[in-house]
Amino acid sequence: SQSDTGLSSNGTSGLLAKEDAAAKEASSRSHVCNWPGCGKGFSSRWSLERHARNHSSDVPTEEQQPDSFVERRLRERLRGVHQALERTKEKLESHQRQQQQAEIDLREATAQCQAHQGEIDEITRRNAQLTHLVSGLNGV
Repeated sequence: SQSDTGLSSNGTSGLLAKEDAAAKEASSRSHVCNWPGCGKGFSSRWSLERHARNHSSDVPTEEQQPDSFVERRLRERLRGVHQALERTKEKLESHQRQQQQAEIDLREATAQCQAHQGEIDEITRRNAQLTHLVSGLNGV
């Protein structure tokens, strides 16, 4: 209780007593708010950052300030699943490009073989003719 002078029963003003209490609290915590006149202490950096937003106009997004540990873990898991899905899609697209290139290469090789097949057929026909002529000459 304060007297008419504005001092508490121990002779300090209410504001000073509040600051002393905040300083005591801060000394037992490793993360201290450095906002002028605040000095509150927190056991985690995340708690201090959440508190510091009270002093500013920053409004955190849902991802910056999850409602609970479970929600945060679910969000992290969902992010991991989506990243894995994206990697799988990229691998599939890469495989499909390789497959398409292999099919193009096969078609080109087949076309070249077919082009040479005509030459081979012509050589085989001429060889048969020459063989027939030679065998006919040997028989004469």
